[in-house]
Amino acid sequence: MSSAAVQLSVSLPSKTGSPTSRSFAFDEFVLSPERQLLLNRGIPVRIGGRALDLLTALVERPGELVDKQVLMSRAWPRTFVDAANLKVNMTSLRRVLGENHATPRYIATVVGRGYRFIAPVRVSEFGADAPTDGDAAIAARIGRLIDDIEAIRRELQQIRDGSHNGSRHAFDSVRGMAA
Repeated sequence: MSSAAVQLSVSLPSKTGSPTSRSFAFDEFVLSPERQLLLNRGIPVRIGGRALDLLTALVERPGELVDKQVLMSRAWPRTFVDAANLKVNMTSLRRVLGENHATPRYIATVVGRGYRFIAPVRVSEFGADAPTDGDAAIAARIGRLIDDIEAIRRELQQIRDGSHNGSRHAFDSVRGMAA
């Protein structure tokens, strides 16, 4: 996993005692693979089944290289397909995520080998009482707030270490956020 990827795991107890549904949040997206659902700011996104399988395989291993053969066997488990199918579906997936190949925000190509999910991912597991779409949007918002808190923590550490110029402004902005 890359040092930029932050992974937060939350397990909520289910009525049966074992998690049955997962959720992966990155930026404004929330992916719920078991529900075959991708949300963008709480709104369902149209995504094909193969693209959803590929995205799931990548977000399960953020920052890691996922080999082309692994991705192909995940999206086409009982079918032989040409590697061009993977490329076409990755292009479609990038389009759904709103990125282009030249400036990737989510998926980096490792030429000749595979792909790597490069955005920070927050992981949650839910039991039989899985959240609704609105709950998934709230979970994504909470994840963004956690990121904001972490940024504030880093800034405060810089102030404490004396390596931050304008520390008075930083304290004022933190006070303003608390109000």
